[in-house]
Amino acid sequence: MRAYMLITVQGDARAIAEKIRALTGVKYADAVSGGSTNVIAVVEADDAKALDDAGMRMQEMTGVTSIETDFAL
Repeated sequence: MRAYMLITVQGDARAIAEKIRALTGVKYADAVSGGSTNVIAVVEADDAKALDDAGMRMQEMTGVTSIETDFAL
């Protein structure tokens, strides 16, 4: 399974993206500009629970204010 996570942060988006990249299952995480999303991450996992776990770990990070998760079909 693959999910695209659109992450809104307060603070240094590049530093937060670097921390997100270190999480299990995260294939990519980049700081972005131009909209309300500050970091976009691509997460791959064997099942929905593992994807949810990755999202929860991100949400617990200092500076992360919200995450929108879009699942690939």
